[in-house]
Amino acid sequence: MIKTLYLNNFRNYRSLELKVDHPVNLFIGRNGQGKTNILEAIFFVSMLRSFRTLQIRELKMIGQKDFSVGAEVTNPNGWNELLKIGCSDNKRKLTIDGKTVPKASEFIKRLRTVVFSPDDIAIVNGNSAIRRRFFDFLISMMEPDYLISMQSYSIALKSRNILLKRHSQDYALLLAYETILAREGALITAFRDEYSRILMDSMKNLLANFYDKSGGFRIKYHPLMSSFSEDSFLERFEQERERDIRRGFSTFGPQTDEFDFFLNHKLMRHFGSNGQCRLVALCLKMASVEILSMKENTADIVVLVDDVTGDLDPVVKKIFFQKINKAGQIFFTFTESPNDEFFKDSSVFQVNDGTVEGAI
Repeated sequence: MIKTLYLNNFRNYRSLELKVDHPVNLFIGRNGQGKTNILEAIFFVSMLRSFRTLQIRELKMIGQKDFSVGAEVTNPNGWNELLKIGCSDNKRKLTIDGKTVPKASEFIKRLRTVVFSPDDIAIVNGNSAIRRRFFDFLISMMEPDYLISMQSYSIALKSRNILLKRHSQDYALLLAYETILAREGALITAFRDEYSRILMDSMKNLLANFYDKSGGFRIKYHPLMSSFSEDSFLERFEQERERDIRRGFSTFGPQTDEFDFFLNHKLMRHFGSNGQCRLVALCLKMASVEILSMKENTADIVVLVDDVTGDLDPVVKKIFFQKINKAGQIFFTFTESPNDEFFKDSSVFQVNDGTVEGAI
């Protein structure tokens, strides 16, 4: 559970120290006041990423050179830790209780966060990069080795692409990077295949609440490999090497994977209605909470709900509250105070132009 949140030069918050040690916390305010920025900061502490942008520099307050985000959290042993991220000139410094943490994988395992956003529909009907990102976040929170492999793969891919862009004929160096890409790529695709099946099973159970033919939902994972072995990856990189040199970039690997969602045999990104796509996107996030709760400790699960409950019908809303209640802590944003029974004992904050009533 998060006890206190600290922001400096983050988005529209020059300085904020906010005590949020309640299981359910509500941020109320007009649009554009900074409610979502608080959720974004919590997600950033959890995953070292934003759920709104790929550019970390956009998180910095306009006109400032650096920013920091911190959170005091209760760890599974029952004592508090202070997590802090400082960002300056696109360089990141991670500390826990003032001690530098060199590896991101050692930092992000403290919290497991699922965010519900109006933009979630893009997971279903948007481009493939959004679906890969959704799976990457989920698997990283369940499998520490996955994040490490993703980081190693990304570094090796960037290095190989630099050589390819130069149309380099240094085959020995290309092979050195391909060896890393093959090892990590085999692990990444194996995990993606496994979790696409786990997620599909959870989705079928969820959608049975809304559709008679719950078995009609299917996730089909499309890697560019029929085998997930390291040797198969190495062989494929060798086959593609000359073409990649001519094109100047890597044309093969997990960065090209696709996930297809089918409902009643219809490919949703092409044939799903707007209502179907929104419901499936909501269920994908609810299923994520359910999968995370499979581990013994659920106190570190944090759910962020960014103004998505207003349009839910009573049946969907009831199931939604039941599923997210498995989390150790939940944060909501609203433009007006809700009157649902779920919120009767919640902690409420008023947000107005980068200030929060109730902040320390």
